[in-house]
Amino acid sequence: MALSVGAMWVVCLALYLLTEVYAYQSFQMYIPNGDRVKGANGEPWGAVGHPDPRGGWAAGEKNVFGTDFYNAGLTWTKALCEKDSDRDGQTNGYELGDPDCDWSMGKTPRRIVNISHPGQAASTTPLYPLHYGDTVVFKCKLSGKFVGSNDDDNGLLRGGKERPMAMHFRLESREDNMTGQNITSGSEIFLYSWSSQKRVSVQNSTDTVPGEWPGVVHNHWNHTGTWEVFTIEKYLGGTIYDDDQVSFRAHTGSLLMVDENSYITANTSGWQQSMNFFLEAVVFEE
Repeated sequence: MALSVGAMWVVCLALYLLTEVYAYQSFQMYIPNGDRVKGANGEPWGAVGHPDPRGGWAAGEKNVFGTDFYNAGLTWTKALCEKDSDRDGQTNGYELGDPDCDWSMGKTPRRIVNISHPGQAASTTPLYPLHYGDTVVFKCKLSGKFVGSNDDDNGLLRGGKERPMAMHFRLESREDNMTGQNITSGSEIFLYSWSSQKRVSVQNSTDTVPGEWPGVVHNHWNHTGTWEVFTIEKYLGGTIYDDDQVSFRAHTGSLLMVDENSYITANTSGWQQSMNFFLEAVVFEE
């Protein structure tokens, strides 16, 4: 039975809309958390690069992020990640859960919750305050290396480019009953290594193992004494947030730094770029 002109028009329209929806949904895999983006009103936004969340008739138009994505060759580049398309004060990478700009297709982004729209200035990702008990990694601003324990080298801390379990540290308070409380600049903390299940120490003498010089940083012991205490410092003070730039001051008054051999040391209080670290929360809560 032949279809009427009207019926054929309806079929063609349905096929067109199905194709449009599929096409624009397929682009979701080209950006981190492309299927988790929400607009300013909290509505899921499937067509991230377009003014209409459903794609369809309006999908031919592009929002500011869509234009930048198109100009980047429909590819998640470092430049696109570091750009703030909607000028809301947050980079595209931060809004899409890739603040380090190291995501690639098929990988799980570092953050998969609190995903905001990189093309809407009214949609932003809330800052995540770090708490006592949170697990973090910290990355040297100068070298880009993550601090980690080295169980094959007497627990001496070293820097590396990857983030395995050896790079995971729990932020602990010196005081009791502080778990879940916000950490602020000037707080005294312990750094607990999940890999070695010991706390980071800064040695203050040469007559104890494993170091042969004062200022060596290691997790050879599981003590909670003076040598394990660090003061976390942020330039502008206040609450410490995920992705903040901070320094760690040891009990000696020296700051942690990554030396030319990638070892973590604490031998000087004079400020250097290698003493600044970005703190990154490993686990987020909804």
